[in-house]
Amino acid sequence: MQDKTEPVKSKLQAADKNITKAYHNVNHELNASKMSKKYYPEVNPNPDFPAIEQEVLKSWKNSKTFEKSVEIRPALRADGKNNEFIFYDGPPFANGLPHYGHLLTGFVKDVFARYQTMQGKRVERRFGWDCHGLPAEMGSEKELGISGRAAIQNFGIDKFNEHCRENVMKYASEWEDYVTRQARWVDFKNDYKTMDINFMESVLWAFKQLYDKGLVFEAHRVMPYSWAAETPLSNFETKLDNSYREREDKAITVAFELNTPPAGAPKADKYYILAWTTTPWTLPSNLALAVNTKMNYACLEINGKVYISAWNGDLPGSFISVAKELGIEHIKYQSPERGEVNLYFDGKITTEKNIPKDKIATPENTSLLIVLEGSALVNLTYKPLFPYFKDNADSFRILDGSSFVTDGDGTGIVHIAPGFGEDDQRVAEKNGIKTVVPVDGQGKFTDEIFDLPDLSLKGLNVIAQTEGQQPDEPYKPEQVKKYGLANLRIINWLKNHDKLIKQEEIKHNYPHCWRTDQPLIYRAMPSWYVEVTKFRDRAAELNQQINWIPEHIRDGQMGHMLKTAPDWSISRNRFWGTPIPVWRSKSGKIIVIGSIKELEELSGKKVKDLHRPYIDEIKINKDGEEYTRVEDVFDCWFESGSMPFAQVHYPFENKDWFEKHFPADFITEYVGQTRGWFNTLIMLSTALFDKIPFKNCICHGVVLDAETGLKYSKRLKNYKDPFEVINQFGADALRWLMIASPVMRGQDIMVDPEGKFIRDVVRLAIKPIWNAYNFFTLYANADGIHASSCGTQSVSAGSADRDPVQPNLKNLGSQDDKNVMDRYIIAKCNGAVLEIEKALNAYDTPSACEAVLQFFDALNNWYIRRNKERFWKSEHDADKQAAYDTLYTVLVTMCRAAAPLLPLTLEEIYKNLTGEESVHLATFPTTRHPRERGDPGQHGKTLEIPAQGGDDGKIRQMDYIREICNAALSIRNVENIRVRQPLKSLTIFGNMIEIDKLENIIKDEINVGNIIYKGQSADTKYKLEINFPVLGKRLPEKMKQIIAASKKGEWKQGENGIEIAGETLILGEYSLKLIPTEEHSAVLADQFTYVVLDTTITPELEAEGIARDVVRMIQQARKDANLNVSDKIKLYLGADAKTAAAIQSHTNYIMEQTLTSELLQTAPASPVYSVENELDNNKITIAFSLAN
Repeated sequence: MQDKTEPVKSKLQAADKNITKAYHNVNHELNASKMSKKYYPEVNPNPDFPAIEQEVLKSWKNSKTFEKSVEIRPALRADGKNNEFIFYDGPPFANGLPHYGHLLTGFVKDVFARYQTMQGKRVERRFGWDCHGLPAEMGSEKELGISGRAAIQNFGIDKFNEHCRENVMKYASEWEDYVTRQARWVDFKNDYKTMDINFMESVLWAFKQLYDKGLVFEAHRVMPYSWAAETPLSNFETKLDNSYREREDKAITVAFELNTPPAGAPKADKYYILAWTTTPWTLPSNLALAVNTKMNYACLEINGKVYISAWNGDLPGSFISVAKELGIEHIKYQSPERGEVNLYFDGKITTEKNIPKDKIATPENTSLLIVLEGSALVNLTYKPLFPYFKDNADSFRILDGSSFVTDGDGTGIVHIAPGFGEDDQRVAEKNGIKTVVPVDGQGKFTDEIFDLPDLSLKGLNVIAQTEGQQPDEPYKPEQVKKYGLANLRIINWLKNHDKLIKQEEIKHNYPHCWRTDQPLIYRAMPSWYVEVTKFRDRAAELNQQINWIPEHIRDGQMGHMLKTAPDWSISRNRFWGTPIPVWRSKSGKIIVIGSIKELEELSGKKVKDLHRPYIDEIKINKDGEEYTRVEDVFDCWFESGSMPFAQVHYPFENKDWFEKHFPADFITEYVGQTRGWFNTLIMLSTALFDKIPFKNCICHGVVLDAETGLKYSKRLKNYKDPFEVINQFGADALRWLMIASPVMRGQDIMVDPEGKFIRDVVRLAIKPIWNAYNFFTLYANADGIHASSCGTQSVSAGSADRDPVQPNLKNLGSQDDKNVMDRYIIAKCNGAVLEIEKALNAYDTPSACEAVLQFFDALNNWYIRRNKERFWKSEHDADKQAAYDTLYTVLVTMCRAAAPLLPLTLEEIYKNLTGEESVHLATFPTTRHPRERGDPGQHGKTLEIPAQGGDDGKIRQMDYIREICNAALSIRNVENIRVRQPLKSLTIFGNMIEIDKLENIIKDEINVGNIIYKGQSADTKYKLEINFPVLGKRLPEKMKQIIAASKKGEWKQGENGIEIAGETLILGEYSLKLIPTEEHSAVLADQFTYVVLDTTITPELEAEGIARDVVRMIQQARKDANLNVSDKIKLYLGADAKTAAAIQSHTNYIMEQTLTSELLQTAPASPVYSVENELDNNKITIAFSLAN
């Protein structure tokens, strides 16, 4: 038994071979072709696709094809309605060369811009440049050999920013080369840059609008801070790619001595509360401790000291590790369930029944444990761990931290350093504790952390100090590198002062700076914020209006991001960026500026540049006070979120246009931008306009290196030049590889730098299209035929007078096999166009690509192969013309339909077939007249494809025949029976689509003498296959019983689904696989129909097969002898007895098929050609001379 037919990939490979073989079946240019007029340029069957692409690009440039494609489509339709398609081009940084991820995004943008253009829309495509921010500054610092704020200020802010201005566009020309080479049409001349004064002014306007709405405030808050870049980051920036990475740190448990005992604690001399932390460097800034009032805490007495830690049940849980460190053996405590309990502790807990005899408890070696509620600890005070802030008011108390304290990894007690933790700062401020931040912008301890006799921390980087170790310090170099000198010194000091209970190594995910790769710290500092928490619910509500691809993004990553978004820090204490437009007086009053005009009127100064230091020099005098600008600049993400309106200088220019064209129709970026650009666009659009910023968004996946599995990065430069692959295989191949893959549905894609994957695209996707085109031009030129679209009058290719084609199918309606084939492939083309249009309307490029593959599989592997005799025959009759017209029609139609997917290759094919200027100046094919679509102007002409009644039935009928044939051929393949060997019959069981009038196609295709039709056998069996992921979600508790019943076959089909193990499975939770009982069978896709091939080869059938093989050999010999297609021959065949007998019984057939006038008994004395072949390991001699 054989499963159903080969997959599309295998069929395409077969088609490639079949069509290539067909090309060589031209009878050596048919001789007569030398006298024929050639209407089409000659085609290389083995093209250099990159070279062809370069010529197409050159033609586009010289003819200004892109510009024309925009100009010929008006912004308004004749009825006054908008005819523009708006998409936002997210600006890249030009401080590095693009990688495959950039090319993927560019391909996606171009596909839909071209598609909408061919739908008659005006699609202007301004390229944008993201110029400000850390990437630009860090690049300049590196080139200038300086580092840090102080160094920049000493160098000169004006000179530094000027270097940034030049450096940020360093690779602009290379970017233009890459974008152009990938066949992406964009307007570089009318681009926008975030550093342009008009763009920056719109950003100022946005800030002023937010301020006036009460959505902007200034605060001194704890933020993620990059000490390496000396700048804070937004919370969402810590969630960007690879920001969280595994890091090994020291985790320590520290004892804080209480000033007074908690009520109910055991009597002792001293009381200690134990806190656990993974950031020892924050301990010098400790100002409080926090507990959870709803948790219980254990007070454990040992040797006159009581230690307090979390207690999580009847037996010590998180307390075990602490008890071990303290050397406790016996614990006595009062259990609510069991009364007094005695425990023995030796690395694990043992009840008194199992205590070893030599470890009997005594009063001297037993520790008393008493459990208290967390509320009993609140407001107790303790002695400062370090002396640095011992006089800080209202500090060194135990606070209620129930909202964030848990007993997960630590002791259930959190040490509070308000300057370095968000929860810490909130709880401290609530309790009136002033924040201290003894760490500077470079992440180093300030003078506030003065030297102690045995501890020196001042000037050390808190997390990454590797230099300065003293000779007497006991740290190994690898320890210093891993943990930092400051942490090691703090831990050692705590140990020497009997405050360290325990230290351990811990691996955890820790945020790193996405630009420097250094671990971040959290640090309180002043910043300007957008109060996102005021409108994030509205943003989440508006998000429901956006069509996200894939759909789960809406309520998944994006929805969660919006619903939980914190207030957004938008200011940076940097230099190269749009300035925060706030001027402040010494008395604390502020003026917020929203335009250049407003600033000029208030200051009396002409504003020519909004960058620092020029903007800093502008003062405002009002009411006797002088106002100076705050130093900060905008986070460049605020600029990115402002892009929709700032790129058109709204509201200072283009106000009416923007308001009528907002939101955009489409944007795209990789899925990580749900935490970046998409997020900022939605937030600013909600706050400023109460609208969504875009209607449709493709969140494509990430491009990974197939060798390393890593994401490509400009910063890391971990990728090969994409030009290498493009120059080897072509941009269209790379485009197809990406847009046809699951990366378009949010999954990742592996790209092989050596191009192995792309080579398959050329072979399986692009070459089959080229083969069909080559076949047409080769034979049309040989026959001197100029094709038109299915029976319309022939006109010169590319004529501007060509009307929208209305194919004449009057001759294609009979049941004649040939005409049915024409009608089928045209209907198949129609269906493919509709599938492509449906897919691209849904922003689904993989489905569009699949429709193209399926069509060319049918065209090459079915239509052309089965109709080759019509193209090869010498008669130039109506049937031959119909074949050419049909092939021409579908080729030109598919060029238009698939042009956005393969813009370069199909441009070459279309221009050579039609003589028109460009396929991209044409419109998308349709079954409607252009006027019905409102297409503008002369370029509204479209190649119409037939929409005849019954087309769907024809497609289903012929596809059914193809599937039957493929199933039968797969059986031949398994049984190793060549197709030329005739067989007796094929039996079709099951679905009875009416095919009897076309059964000759099946007989000829699979070489059988008879077709037998039967209903499904009563003995037919089915195998139940469970869709475990789907069913498991609904019936997780029944899966074992269902699986067992399925294996035993204990199930049946009920009215509502499959009944099994007391449950009814619904469609989608299962599938049924047909299991035929007959040998030599294959199942069709419907899992209802199957075919059985009679593989018995009788002597008569064997002889007929031999005769067919002989005919094939003779035909090949005629071609090798350069005979004319009409030349008749006198033929001699020398063969073994078996072969000779087969020849004898099929003499008439052989002579008819090979234009033989006489079959000779002996070889001719002077043959025009002679050859010796082998058939079934027996020699056969073929010799012939020309007949008179």
